[in-house]
Amino acid sequence: MLEFLSRITSFSNEKLTVLLWQGQAHETNKPYTIVPRKMLGLLVVTHLIVIALMFLFFFLTPLGTLLFNREDQAVREQIVEIRDRIEVLRDSLHANEIQLSNFKLALMQSADTTFTTGISAEDRPEIFSVAPAFMEFDDTDFFTQVRGLSVEEIVHSAEDFFSSDWELPLRFPLEGTVTRGFDLQTGHTGIDIAAAEGTVIRTFADGVVLFSGFTIQYGNVMVIQHINGFLSIYKHCKSLARQKGDFVKRGDIIGRVGSTGILTSGPHLHFELWQNGVALDPSESFTNLN
Repeated sequence: MLEFLSRITSFSNEKLTVLLWQGQAHETNKPYTIVPRKMLGLLVVTHLIVIALMFLFFFLTPLGTLLFNREDQAVREQIVEIRDRIEVLRDSLHANEIQLSNFKLALMQSADTTFTTGISAEDRPEIFSVAPAFMEFDDTDFFTQVRGLSVEEIVHSAEDFFSSDWELPLRFPLEGTVTRGFDLQTGHTGIDIAAAEGTVIRTFADGVVLFSGFTIQYGNVMVIQHINGFLSIYKHCKSLARQKGDFVKRGDIIGRVGSTGILTSGPHLHFELWQNGVALDPSESFTNLN
């Protein structure tokens, strides 16, 4: 075969006559005239066309996408970064779940205010249990109002929202008279501020509303999650201006002073400040609560 091809290529520019016959047949078939050079050129062109068609087939169809990974390096790096941020958010949510569990336990076991009605837990235990609605809240609702956004947009939204820095002590945005102070020994984990009914209550820092609703003991209650593990709690409100999952900025109106709930007999605000599951004395954190 190689010898045959070698002889053909030696006559590249000459015309060759080719006769084809089968077995012992003696009949003469029609001769064919070929030019080796043209024949080789035709074979080369045919191969190039086949290669071009295969190239188009692989790169213009889903099969090519499966066989060749054409993702841009920058896109892959972005995917890895987003995955890392998701893990960080999951860890943060888990830590907050533990913190809130301790916080709920403290609420169930501690006294709230001096404005009592004379009803004790022994007399009416069903009244003094924490309302189911309050027990069900959790910080996964941090993302309630950003549902539908990508992880990247959620991260940037949270970073932009909590961009303002603050340090204690601050000025508490409610003018009133402190009628009972912080006392862990008696289970009073906050302070009571007497003010006229309907007085505006503002939040002292940026945050996210974790709970906003009514409980039998404390009336209208709002719980706000702030940065650095801080939680602020507002009880006995006449009305609440924000809902669970809302973002709030420092100075925003969140409710009004009232006298709601079993454990009160006069208009006042019971305020608590927690950090990482530990109750803090608000009088040490705000300059105008002394």
